[in-house]
Order: sequence, then structure tokens, then C-alpha cells
Amino acid sequence: MGQAIRAQARLLQGYDDGRDVRHLSLRIEGGDGQAAGAIPGQFCLLGLPGRGTAPFSFVSLPDGDGRFVVAIHRCGGLSDALFAQAPGALLDYHGPLGDGWPLPLRAVSLLMLAEERGLLALAAAIDEAADWAPPLRLRVLYGAAQPAARVLAEERRRWGRALNYIEAQGHAESGQAGASPLQLLPALLAAGLPDEVFCAGPEAFTLSAARACQDSGVAASRIWLHSDYRLRLACAGGRGEQARGPVCRYDLYLQTRCEPV
Repeated sequence: MGQAIRAQARLLQGYDDGRDVRHLSLRIEGGDGQAAGAIPGQFCLLGLPGRGTAPFSFVSLPDGDGRFVVAIHRCGGLSDALFAQAPGALLDYHGPLGDGWPLPLRAVSLLMLAEERGLLALAAAIDEAADWAPPLRLRVLYGAAQPAARVLAEERRRWGRALNYIEAQGHAESGQAGASPLQLLPALLAAGLPDEVFCAGPEAFTLSAARACQDSGVAASRIWLHSDYRLRLACAGGRGEQARGPVCRYDLYLQTRCEPV
């Protein structure tokens, strides 16, 4: 895991990606390759002078030249200012930070589940797992109740061509254009239990998915969760298991009885 650094990141390009989400490609200035040790699931803080900072998951990890990708969700304040930045702008950067996804060292099969913007936190892990040696039996299940809430259109097309990638779809006859991955999860688990499960998305989704996997026979210690709530805990800088994040093992989550705020 790389050591966190404070630097500036130059905006190289950006494009809109889903509802109120913008894809930003950046390069860390003067980092001397120190940020290249980030792992999937970690995050960075980005900000502007006088406007503070906010956490964002790495969609792609910093490489040896300091280039990386994040996705910004527009929710007012700093995010509006970041949306307005033009290529060449300099942002405050602090990262990599937090606990990321574990290496699947004991796994032969890995199931990744994401809903809505949760896919942003899984993107780097999907790309890494796809190249894992020896090869993993990787399955990715994604969905959103509303089509406009889906993100990473380009990455999803690429994964659809190269991986066992499944996207939950609605039913045209009912007028439902989107669907939750939870609707397809029972059939997917019945077809074969994974050795490990990664879940990312809204807190209610990750907990429901984790419970379904545990009820089907996956050990709680082999299920990992990521949510915006866990990201806020990690940013708060507290101590102990309750402050760990944004990735948390499900059995430890149950022991600490963390409740969303």
C-alpha cells in the first residue's frame, strides 16, 4: 500500500458520465511516482483553495506517471466548482487513503456486486481481478433502479465484451427500465457460491446483498462492503474498527454494529 502524499493534481480532461456525474482524468504534479502504490477501493481527497476537500474513489489507480481517474458526483458546493474546472486546472490532492479491497489470494471465484454509483468504487478492482494470475472465476453484477443513475458507460461496454458481466435490466412490458442487482442475486448464488464477495453501493444495498450471500452459505468473513457511509467514517479520522473504511469486512461490521447516520 502506497504512502499518502499531499500534492497538486492537474486536470487533463473530463466528460459527463451518468446523472450528475463527471469523469475526471488527472495527473499528480511532482509526486515522483509515490502515489503509484494505491490499491483498488482506496480514495483520495480533492479540493480547491478556499473550498475545502472531499473524498473520491479511484476509478483507475495512479500509474507511474501519476495519472489517475475519479468520478465526481454533483451535490452542490465543492462538487459544483469541480464540475466547472477546465483542463489544465490544478486541484489539491491528498492520497491514497483508507482501506481498500483485499487481494483475492485464497479465492478461486469472486463475485462483485454494485448498485448505482457503487460501481465507481469497484472499477479498479474489476480491472485488476480480470488480469489476476492464476485466472479467477470473476462475475460482476450491476444495476440501478433508474437508467440515469448508471455510471461508467464506457467501462461497462468494455467489461461486457471481455468478462462475465451481468447488468440487471427492467421489464419493458411493465415500463420498468432499470432494476436492482438484488433481483438477480438469488439465481446467481444458486448457480454457484463464490469464495469471496465484494459489495459496493448505498448502505441498504450492501447490507441486503451481504445478508443474502451469507444466508446462501458464504462466510461473513469472506464478504466485503464499501459504501458512502464507510467512506465518511474513514474521512472522519477516528480510531478503532468503527472508523475503518471505506472497505469493511462484513463479520467485523456485524461485531461493531455500526449504524448509518
